[in-house]
Amino acid sequence: MQNKIKKIINTYDDLTDQLSDPKIISNPPKFRDIAKQHHDLEPVVQKGREYIKLIEQIVEYRSILDGDDPDLKAIAKEEIDDLLSQQEQQENELKILLLPKDQRDSKNTIIEIRAGTGGEEAALFS
Repeated sequence: MQNKIKKIINTYDDLTDQLSDPKIISNPPKFRDIAKQHHDLEPVVQKGREYIKLIEQIVEYRSILDGDDPDLKAIAKEEIDDLLSQQEQQENELKILLLPKDQRDSKNTIIEIRAGTGGEEAALFS
């Protein structure tokens, strides 16, 4: 999962660089497409960076467990337990964010509201 997140972060960084490129800025359709891709990846990148940071903290605390100090080991074990529960929660959130989007989600809709029974007074509220 980390590799996939890192690829997405690299893509996001590339898109960020492209958004500041004068050639892209002068081409409005291409700029719009890149800006949309950039916007769509933003929540995934934020959660992904949090997830990677969390993994790094877990690795750091596990290295403390290899030390000699029993007090530090106890504190590190508690922290690892907390971080592992956070890791599971963030993995679930990332899986949801990584699900493919439905193409119809970004389409416009028209909703028609009609008055039901009740005559003119009901029509005023619809």
